[in-house]
Amino acid sequence: ADLPEGTFSWKVTAMTTGIDRPMKISDNTQPQLQFYSPRGVAVDNSFESPFFGRVYATETVPGAVTNRTTKDGVYVLNSALQDVTGQGANSYAGGVTWGGASSPMRLNVAEDGKVYISDWSDAHPGVWIMDPADPTVFKPVFEGLTKATSGLSGKDGVNVHGSIAHCWVTGTGEDTKLFTFDEDYLDATATSAGNLLQYNIGNLTAPWQSAPSAVVYNDILNGNLQQNFNSCIAPDGLGGWWISQNRAEDAILIPSLIHVGADGMVNFNSGKTPSLIGNSVSGGMAISYDGTRLAMGCKDEVKIFSVTFSETGVPTLTRLHSIKPAMGANSAGLAFDRAGNVYVISNSSERLGVWALPKIDNTFLTPAPSAQQIIVKSTGNAENGKVNQSIRFYPNPVTDKLTIQSANESIQIISIYDVNGKLLIQTEAHGLQQELELSELNSGIYILKVKTGKETFTGRIIKK
Repeated sequence: ADLPEGTFSWKVTAMTTGIDRPMKISDNTQPQLQFYSPRGVAVDNSFESPFFGRVYATETVPGAVTNRTTKDGVYVLNSALQDVTGQGANSYAGGVTWGGASSPMRLNVAEDGKVYISDWSDAHPGVWIMDPADPTVFKPVFEGLTKATSGLSGKDGVNVHGSIAHCWVTGTGEDTKLFTFDEDYLDATATSAGNLLQYNIGNLTAPWQSAPSAVVYNDILNGNLQQNFNSCIAPDGLGGWWISQNRAEDAILIPSLIHVGADGMVNFNSGKTPSLIGNSVSGGMAISYDGTRLAMGCKDEVKIFSVTFSETGVPTLTRLHSIKPAMGANSAGLAFDRAGNVYVISNSSERLGVWALPKIDNTFLTPAPSAQQIIVKSTGNAENGKVNQSIRFYPNPVTDKLTIQSANESIQIISIYDVNGKLLIQTEAHGLQQELELSELNSGIYILKVKTGKETFTGRIIKK
């Protein structure tokens, strides 16, 4: 009732004192953070998603941990790391028969909140889609294909996909694109395994049964650098990609981490400076939402790097922090949330942990999705200094004093708001005319609200 006519959104700002080193903000004694053999973790970072802030983790092998016995499938937490759906120790399997230490593998959350789950096993490769609104059923991206024992799957002699260690999704609706790191896919040009593939799946009204839309990274053209295939992928926001892989020791010929430019060619190879990463056991890697931080899972720690790019798109990594020991060893899955906190899931320590990283201003603003905007309508309509024929205000534009006149009803309250709906001036009035002093306002556009004994009117004023 206190807002002028218009469309307004709301937002929440969280803040706390600053920290000078990574600080753990999770409690691994909580049952919902304990897993037997996890592989992936992902966070919903889309403000427009109805499930913004949710955390998803994959469990590959069911087993008994300290406070529960897990099952293979997907577990769902809210941003406070609580069991938001009440699933307890029961995973969401989606009607899929998973199996083995890489099934399901890693996962990614699309802009619309849907969760894409990859399977790296030879017996059961592919990608499935989980809708958080109904997490009990998973939709396959690929179906109706002939599968070889290696996991390579195709139709009518055309290769479609193989075993997939990680996937990423961009766009929504008809613009949805699925990217996969594929262990097995080959074609006439991509003649060695370990490629980054693109599928323009759109709304996926039917299972995908044709060749990839594009080979984004062709390993053979870059010297056959991918030979382990336990890898994570992440876009750099500039048209390029980061690709990790499991390595006990970093080396130029088989590096722990590469960066691929928009042209599909490698312009960063961590093996050229092996002390930078050292090793990448289990291959966990993640990029912050703004692309300025990279987290790398190493044998017994997680290293955090700053990321900068040259004018030609060549990246430089500078080590900032080390989280050690980080969940024991072998961090298979890493993720950042929108606020820059890093999530670590380990396949040897049986748990999920979260760390806040140092930053200059330890605050974060979360706007409500546009679907939750507040629309306020008044009983009047302001045009050119008039609201209906009952209210006049002049001059407009105004320099210092604004005069408001009512033709019939006595004016009761006059209010001035900025364009974001913040109340700046409010005064009680009496009679049919009131003069308002606006000299203290900065130049710009403001909303005038005039309340009489019968109606409330709004109009726009311009302050010179």
